[in-house]
Amino acid sequence: MREAQAGQPGQASMAYFYFDFKNVNKQHLHDLIPSLLSQLSARSPPRRDILSRFYKAHHCGKTRPSDLDLVNCLKRMFQLPDQRSIYLVMDALDECPDASGIPSPRKQVLQLVKELVDLCLPNLHICVTSRLEIDIRDVLEPLNPFQVSLHEQSGQKKDIMDYVKSVVNSDSEPIMRRWKREIKELVIDTLSKRADGMYMNYFMPVILAQFFKQVPMGVLSVGSPTALSSIKCPAYPEGVTGIPSRDI
Repeated sequence: MREAQAGQPGQASMAYFYFDFKNVNKQHLHDLIPSLLSQLSARSPPRRDILSRFYKAHHCGKTRPSDLDLVNCLKRMFQLPDQRSIYLVMDALDECPDASGIPSPRKQVLQLVKELVDLCLPNLHICVTSRLEIDIRDVLEPLNPFQVSLHEQSGQKKDIMDYVKSVVNSDSEPIMRRWKREIKELVIDTLSKRADGMYMNYFMPVILAQFFKQVPMGVLSVGSPTALSSIKCPAYPEGVTGIPSRDI
């Protein structure tokens, strides 16, 4: 998570949160809202007063506020009069879990987004980045957002291919240095096509090595039913499989 604090008085405010699948403390509503509250109040005395009163109401940190309390505190900040533009960026929402809890952590965040949009505040602007997960699309599309898709952009595809080439042709992994040229070309072609518009992160060298250790070369071919997501990689935390990726 990076923090982007408000600028000088009279300028717009911005708060940024990245949902990180590798960090369990950056995946939930109760991680998102405290970060937003902290960032938005950093250089705004009125918002800081709201946060201070909220803190004292919960015995100066001795009692933990509920998610509903946190949401209401955030809304009070947004509803202060005479505010300049506020920009919220929620990055990689698809990395917020959707398989545990009722409602799931992802549904809780999506509900927050809907509630903030329903406030109809002209100075509040929300940017959400995500893969095209069905549940996320089903909630966001009725809100009539301005959408930008990078999946089919030629520049995006070229960047992915350039990145895959740089990793495969690098000397970062001993196993890749021993690959023949035709094997490297096959890897570049296959991974670039299967990326589906997503950037693959810095785990790619380990994933490639694991893939070719566990899958016979004859199995991997363009159009093969073999799925990269089925290959377990010990470099991941327990229970995480496949190639992690997210929109840029």
